[in-house]
Amino acid sequence: MRSRSAKLVGLGVFVILAALGGLWFVSNSSVSSEQRLADAAPPPPPDIDVEIEQRPLLEAVTLRGEVVPTSLWEIGLPAGRPTDAPPPVVTGLPRPGDHISAGGAVAWIADRPLIALPMEIPLYRELTVGDRGEDVRRLQVALTEAGFDLEADGRFGPATRRALTSLYEAVGVKPPRGSRESGTAGASTPGPGGTGTASGGTRSQRETVIASPGELLAVADLPADVVDVRVELGDLAGTDAPLLSLTSGGSAIEAMVGPALGAEIREGMAATATDLQPPAELVVDRVEFTDTGDYGIRLSSGTATPAITAPRGTPTRIEVVVAASDGPVLAVPTAAVRSDGDGPFVRLVLPGGEVRRVHFTPGASIGGWVEIPDPPAGIVAGARVRVS
Repeated sequence: MRSRSAKLVGLGVFVILAALGGLWFVSNSSVSSEQRLADAAPPPPPDIDVEIEQRPLLEAVTLRGEVVPTSLWEIGLPAGRPTDAPPPVVTGLPRPGDHISAGGAVAWIADRPLIALPMEIPLYRELTVGDRGEDVRRLQVALTEAGFDLEADGRFGPATRRALTSLYEAVGVKPPRGSRESGTAGASTPGPGGTGTASGGTRSQRETVIASPGELLAVADLPADVVDVRVELGDLAGTDAPLLSLTSGGSAIEAMVGPALGAEIREGMAATATDLQPPAELVVDRVEFTDTGDYGIRLSSGTATPAITAPRGTPTRIEVVVAASDGPVLAVPTAAVRSDGDGPFVRLVLPGGEVRRVHFTPGASIGGWVEIPDPPAGIVAGARVRVS
């Protein structure tokens, strides 16, 4: 009896499941395939609106470069040392970073100074009282720029001798002296007490202050800073190897870029070395197309403050402004601009939520924004336009 009851219960369950399956089949078969696809599709994306803004437009490109000296001078032992001078033992040296001004000692050789003067052409002969020439005038100009009151007339007279003597005294030594012939044939030479005696054509040697090419260094751009020192105290200096390097005019940044990026960069563009401390404001002062097909870019601080103070070789990231608006302008993101047969337009979102096409004449397109120079009605800062 119990077995028969179990069979009846199982049959009932089966009948119920079959009925439910039939109902599902009937309900499912009544839904179209299009409706099923629609039900399976993801929901439509939400509307995305952006604001029209009053803002400056800016577009920058990023370069990688390194800090280099603007001007680099290799300082060696001058070739004009007298043949009877003592061995050129290095007895004094600056340190990297030291500042060298006009008239300052760059180094000491056998306890004599090498003095930097602002000259592009070095001395090629010893000069002393009575000498004349363009080289004398260049020396006088250099002494004037070093702070001595002197007329650059090309004649080595008492004023030039006094200035040269003061130059050496400022670094703590006496100027070099040499012998020169004095007197002329038949001339009257002052004797004791100032009385003149006939020389009868004889000439005599006299010791006098000289400007020596072996001690006066021509450095075209002063003041300058010591970059590195190549020798040590006690070394013998030579004319074929530099003693040290000077840099003048501050530092610059150089970068190499490919042709596509290099073609966008022009001299005079503003830039920023963003990872220097403090960040340096720069200007592009050289763009050169190289034999390799790349562009060499040099940037300097110009008259900006602060100047580049990072050590030579410091890698840095530079952002160059390749396009910019002239101050804030009314602009809309490029992604919001569409076009039809009547030209560019934006879809303006009205206060009630309605969307209306508004055509406009675009201005500059810079950095992902489009300028609206003559805005039509409704196009104002803060108004919303639809992107998607």
